[in-house]
Amino acid sequence: LGNFHYKMSDSVEDIVSRFAENSQYLIFVLNEATMKDNSKHADALKNAVTAETHNQEKKSVQKEFNLNNVTDYCMTTNNPNCVRVEGDADRRWFIVPTSGKYANKDQATLTYFTRLHAALDSKRHQRALFEWFKRRELTNFNPRKYPSSNLREAMIQCSERPEVTWFKSWILKNKEN
Repeated sequence: LGNFHYKMSDSVEDIVSRFAENSQYLIFVLNEATMKDNSKHADALKNAVTAETHNQEKKSVQKEFNLNNVTDYCMTTNNPNCVRVEGDADRRWFIVPTSGKYANKDQATLTYFTRLHAALDSKRHQRALFEWFKRRELTNFNPRKYPSSNLREAMIQCSERPEVTWFKSWILKNKEN
């Protein structure tokens, strides 16, 4: 994608602040996302992810209105609860738990990722991947059905308002009586 269409930052302010300049990026990666930072800006993050358009204000330049929002946001973190997920119907966040199996500096791991990177950089492999995606069967694809995981369920629980959690436990406890 090149540096012009890709940005990595460790600050949510680079997404939601008054002078955030995101309109040019196709992918914005928020590295080491934390709930502490993201909960302060939860509503602004939801808007950044879902809005069809946005406004942009550069310092000392007139504000631009209704720019198409073409940015995809990605968060990486080791924190198990980095963003507010508001129940089962919240489709804003696609949560992918990953393994730390290859997070090491073993020679075999380095060799593997060096070869993988070289393959992904080659035009032949890029074309093969493109052709594979073109042939992918999507007849039964439903974008409203999204995968869940134990991590996603835990994030939903952590995001729940305390009074809702209490009320659910009260109902379960009194249901048995």
